[in-house]
Amino acid sequence: MLDLFNTVTGNTTFRVTFLACGLIAMIMFGIIGVGQFNSQKSHGDMSGMREAGQLWLNGLSMYDRDAWMILDPTRKKVPNIAYPPQAAPLFMLLGSFSFAVARIIMIILNIFCVGVIAFFSLRLLKQADVKNLEAAWWFIPALLMCNPYTFNVLWQGQTGLIVTAALMGGWYFAYRNQWILGGILIAIASIKPHLSILVILWLLLDRQWRLLAVAAVTVLVFSLVPMVVSGPIDVFLDWFKIVSRYQGHGVNQLGSPQIATIQNMLYIGGLKGIPNLLPVGVILTGILWWYRSKFFTNDIFGILLGMMLLFGYGHVYDWILLAPLIAIFWIHLYKSENMTKIRVAIGLMFIIFFPRRLLTYTFPDQIPDLLLLYRTPVLLGIVIWLLVMGLLKYKTERT
Repeated sequence: MLDLFNTVTGNTTFRVTFLACGLIAMIMFGIIGVGQFNSQKSHGDMSGMREAGQLWLNGLSMYDRDAWMILDPTRKKVPNIAYPPQAAPLFMLLGSFSFAVARIIMIILNIFCVGVIAFFSLRLLKQADVKNLEAAWWFIPALLMCNPYTFNVLWQGQTGLIVTAALMGGWYFAYRNQWILGGILIAIASIKPHLSILVILWLLLDRQWRLLAVAAVTVLVFSLVPMVVSGPIDVFLDWFKIVSRYQGHGVNQLGSPQIATIQNMLYIGGLKGIPNLLPVGVILTGILWWYRSKFFTNDIFGILLGMMLLFGYGHVYDWILLAPLIAIFWIHLYKSENMTKIRVAIGLMFIIFFPRRLLTYTFPDQIPDLLLLYRTPVLLGIVIWLLVMGLLKYKTERT
């Protein structure tokens, strides 16, 4: 069976076809919008970011609800976005152009980030001394292009691909003593703090002072316009207030199946008194750091990404953050002759990356919200499995 698998995947025609299918799928579902069922306006999220940029460009604050009405008196509602001030350069770039041009800019930027994630995924493989990279050169980019999170981020004009690419790059350069570039990338990743906070905490525990200093300075530079408009302290206080309001609105609040965290899974299951579990993630990060000498750096990165989604906060489309796990699992399984282990890994990844929308539209209003969070316990299992595999691999290769 393994020989047959290697023969099929080693065929050049199969590899080219697989990569082409990934590219076509990304264009069809992520850019053209086939299968979106009109549930989301193309780049609806980017539209709010663009308007926020127009506010900053006009000397107004995106955290001031009245400012939105000044920008457009005919507006019926204010976009519910809660990005920190350091997102201003991206927003102002988008706000400098018409919606059509801004949409093209965002598509190009997100596709570029898919390429960046593929590049750093392959660098992770090379760093782990994976001998045969030829297959990975074809399959990893295809898998990154052909998954529902990429489609969703592209279609909505979201920033998950940007954050994932920046986190991968920041982590990669942090452990190559390239602290200036690493710090800038970590600052870019911080435009979504809930997706980067545990990685930043890890770098703090690991005493990456120079990198974090560069990141802090970069954040301040990115925030210059908002700080001039609202004040250097007030702008961050205003952002904190917006975050609280954001998490109590519609699909952003507990009880929504769009929030795929352990806390929300327990909430929907009836345990409504469970507090925010981010402190658990912080504690587990501290424990992992204490035992860091027993793990490879790549495995630590994958575990941190999983814990941020499980114990922090994020929507389903934020699970593009799991893209690096494709490369990390490849590292663990590429030499394995245990087909059962390979099947389990492929099955788990299939469940994680399977488009949930197919279920909700095939069985409309028939699937309980709790079951729609089926990915959450699967991700918990993946993180635990990666923890065990990482520990065993390190022991094996160091003895």
